[in-house]
Amino acid sequence: MIRLQSIFIYLRALLTFFIIGPVLLFISIIYTPFIYFIIVPFCKLMLFMFGCKVNVKGHFPEGKSFVIMANHSSFLDVFAIPFVFKATGISLANIAARVMIGISLKKQGFINEVIPKHY
Repeated sequence: MIRLQSIFIYLRALLTFFIIGPVLLFISIIYTPFIYFIIVPFCKLMLFMFGCKVNVKGHFPEGKSFVIMANHSSFLDVFAIPFVFKATGISLANIAARVMIGISLKKQGFINEVIPKHY
């Protein structure tokens, strides 16, 4: 019986991912800024479909920048991270890569901390 429930849960989540996911991807290609408003609800939906609850312990510094290093223990962590943290919509990996080849943050236009407008 438990195996049948597991199959049903995974099938439900798989269908949700492959039906709603492409629609959201299409919308994000057409209107890129909209993606940051749909990531969190989509991640909440996927976690709900898998029957997961997010439990955050501890606190994060207010008014300060911080970096989150995730040690993924399951594939569901990908859906939980945007659910918990604010997204800025800026690829920090691309900015860091440019810094490593000699382009300063000032030249890239990142002098102040980036605060998301949608929160």
